[in-house]
Amino acid sequence: MKKNNAIKYILSACILTLFGCDKQKASFTEEIYVIGIDPCTKYNSYNLKGYVIELIKSKDTVLTYNLPVETAQLIQKEEPEFKDAYLFASTYSKNYPLVITYRYAKDNEKKLPLCTANTDISGISKINNKQIIINKEIYGSEN
Repeated sequence: MKKNNAIKYILSACILTLFGCDKQKASFTEEIYVIGIDPCTKYNSYNLKGYVIELIKSKDTVLTYNLPVETAQLIQKEEPEFKDAYLFASTYSKNYPLVITYRYAKDNEKKLPLCTANTDISGISKINNKQIIINKEIYGSEN
């Protein structure tokens, strides 16, 4: 009897390992706020811009490099003030709400932009490995 339970346990573990939930394949729908900009891309001359995202339901902070164009243009137009190297001042932190579908980026999809030597990356380095790919914007800011 104990041998059968052990076999069932091992078989279950193998099935979960092979077919379990993979964050990089799963798609999520969630309300977000754009709360900052990757300081390494804030002033760069190439088109890569990184944005700091607060996931409301997941209570997590992540990066994305494919924010919907309209929202990115709105942020650039408004030129929000910053409270530190990468987060918007509190008066701007809830100005850019969206509902999106997204997935977590695979390692080969993650962006690692070059920073100048004088860029403060102490805060952003904590979330640099948590990047998402936005699949679809369901609705955006009314601003």
